[in-house]
Amino acid sequence: ETVPAVERPPVPSWPVTFGAYHLKDPTGSVAICTLASESLMDELALAVPSGVAIVGRVFTENFGVEKVVTNIVANPHLRTLLLCGTESRHQVGGTLLALQEHGRDDEGRVLGSESPQPIVRSLSDDAIRIYREKLTIVDLRGEQSQEAVLTRAREAVSVGRDSWPEQWQPDVPTVRPEDGASGRRHGMAGRFTPDPRGLFLIGLGPWRDTIEMEHYTREGHLDFRIVGTSAEVLCGTLLERGLVADHSHALYLGREAQKAEIALHLRLDYEQDRALELPVRR
Repeated sequence: ETVPAVERPPVPSWPVTFGAYHLKDPTGSVAICTLASESLMDELALAVPSGVAIVGRVFTENFGVEKVVTNIVANPHLRTLLLCGTESRHQVGGTLLALQEHGRDDEGRVLGSESPQPIVRSLSDDAIRIYREKLTIVDLRGEQSQEAVLTRAREAVSVGRDSWPEQWQPDVPTVRPEDGASGRRHGMAGRFTPDPRGLFLIGLGPWRDTIEMEHYTREGHLDFRIVGTSAEVLCGTLLERGLVADHSHALYLGREAQKAEIALHLRLDYEQDRALELPVRR
């Protein structure tokens, strides 16, 4: 007897970029960012009220800030960003506040930020305008008390603000190679040097069912995305597209993509440059 195929539900349209976060109520008006506090993010995600859309953390004042802003301006329901937890030396919370208050200069640097490299070149002018106009930021930087944060989150939810009439998300070429596709084999050896073609951010997709590789130019512009489930096919695709010039960089990307594939199939958390926390057999 033939078993009927199970129809896969459609993939929701938000979030639009991967990151370290827990999804809650996508129609909620409040986003919580615990900055560098990992455990606080996990604790809050278990306790937040309805009306909180997402609870996440972020470490870097450039690519990390871009991802936070991208997911915020892509969701018209989001009207409040609550910052809490530990502010690291990268001053990410301060950069998010400065971007809203002052914007950025012609070189993409966030005005008024005290971070070492607050460069946000992959955000369009429209994205920054929407972020600055629609958002209320609640500044609880340094607050580690779960109850204190939840109290402010409930207050923000209760305001009941209307959805914003505009939204934005990156419009960059995206390829989704088939898992059965063949990729050319490349020799990969050599000492590491900065790749003249740029760098990649790698993560599991927002719904943890794909691997995403985002390519940024040396100037910091997001210009290409590769989405799939096979590390071999993804890496073959980026090589065939000429996105990697340095052999040691290619080796590194292969290792990270393989880690991401393992995490995908074993339903583990994956974060670039971190060891996988594999289950212990007893």
